[in-house]
Amino acid sequence: MIPNPDYMKITQGEFVFGKATVFSEEALKYKKFLPETESAGGGSIVYEKAQIEGYKLSVKEDGVKVEASGAEGFFWATMSLKYMLLTGSVLPCVEIEDKPRFAYRGFMLDTARHFFSAEFIKKIIDTLALFKFNRLHLHLSDDQGFRFGSKKFEKLVEVGSKREGTRGDSVEHGGYYTKAELCDIVSYAAERHIEIIPEVDIPAHTGAILASYPNLSCEGKTKKVDEFFGILGHTLCAGKEATYKFLFDLFDEIIEVFPSKYIHIGGDESDLSVWSKCPECQKTKKEYKLKSNTELKELMLRRVECHLKDRGRKVICWNDAVKCVSDDAVCQFWQGKLKETLAFADKGGKVIVSKFSPYYLDYPHGMHSLKAVYQLNPILDGLSSDGVKNVLGVEAPLWTEFVDSETKALRQMFPRLLAVAERAWSSNADYDAFMMRLPSALNVLGKCGVEYTPVEKANPKRGAAALETLKFGLNLIDKTTLPSLIRAAKAKSKR
Repeated sequence: MIPNPDYMKITQGEFVFGKATVFSEEALKYKKFLPETESAGGGSIVYEKAQIEGYKLSVKEDGVKVEASGAEGFFWATMSLKYMLLTGSVLPCVEIEDKPRFAYRGFMLDTARHFFSAEFIKKIIDTLALFKFNRLHLHLSDDQGFRFGSKKFEKLVEVGSKREGTRGDSVEHGGYYTKAELCDIVSYAAERHIEIIPEVDIPAHTGAILASYPNLSCEGKTKKVDEFFGILGHTLCAGKEATYKFLFDLFDEIIEVFPSKYIHIGGDESDLSVWSKCPECQKTKKEYKLKSNTELKELMLRRVECHLKDRGRKVICWNDAVKCVSDDAVCQFWQGKLKETLAFADKGGKVIVSKFSPYYLDYPHGMHSLKAVYQLNPILDGLSSDGVKNVLGVEAPLWTEFVDSETKALRQMFPRLLAVAERAWSSNADYDAFMMRLPSALNVLGKCGVEYTPVEKANPKRGAAALETLKFGLNLIDKTTLPSLIRAAKAKSKR
């Protein structure tokens, strides 16, 4: 099974699950999550409440017994049952005692660069649930698109949700999720014990917002939604009060749809040079006695954080902005500012590990192989014993600049996301044992209609890996490459 349980012992005998199987009152609540079977079957499936951490699952010849303290544990046990039933309606007699390693087990889908249907997101939710993930982070806005169907700011839909092409192909691309669709997705996920975390990235990566509302930029110039990728330098004006009113109202509308504990505000890859030329930004710096544009960024993010805190929410930011938020925020580490991230965790700040190499699933398998994903220890080197306790868990992102279809998205995700699932859930890390269990898991994916990259391509040999990496690098080259690299270098030098 993936993820590997804490304790699992297979004994003699088997239980036949089928139409005649009787469910207890508590177990009946979870029956709909189990696969249908044509077998007659028999016996019983009983769920009982018990004061234990995680869940216990016992399969005997006459039926199944599950023990857990509440709905979350019962659901995890149900996913284990579902997994086993997808390998056949005859269950081996087995004893399982299990609980998660990390409280936060996440996956991020970038819907801004390429839009994906609500039905596809539900398919992802079902697959995440099966492998015991409990967070889905939706990246809803960026330079290339805005996907939240705002009613307060209709131009975000009319203008920001579509672009004229992608990297010069002249094929219009667009889409957005209505608030009703998002509420349905949130409800669907919650039923599967997955929390949806929305992200609106600020102050940079805001090209689609600025195309919709140019007055929120420092220069106020009209622009189009971007069709090229990279660090494009589009930044909200930090000196205009109109910017803050917009952000407060937008986030208020977002939290009406998303009841999540967390709201992601980005904060990464910020080119702040435009603020140095903006009279209103400079006026604000003088008013608040700020010494740098970085301190002005801190002012912006702290104001948004305070606004969300007043509404009972915590913010998550990329670790680029770790010094711009309070100790109550959550820092999502991807790269850079490692010392600052370690210090943040050591003094009590919560951290999510999304290390670029190898957790960024949009990169080719030749760069971020299945083996590399599995072998990454999510506990960052250099953390104190107190800091280790403040690692909430892990999240693997799928950025979609070059992921333009559902099929490609799934093939980038799997099987690497199975390795993330096991390292996030199980305390028993064993790569060789994982590889022995992987064929069964891939068979389960196939039965769920989920495409994946074959194992030999997910762990390519050196020559194939180099060729795949070269092709990926060449594909990155377009008219924005050099300016983007320069901006990235400048941003890194200021860390």
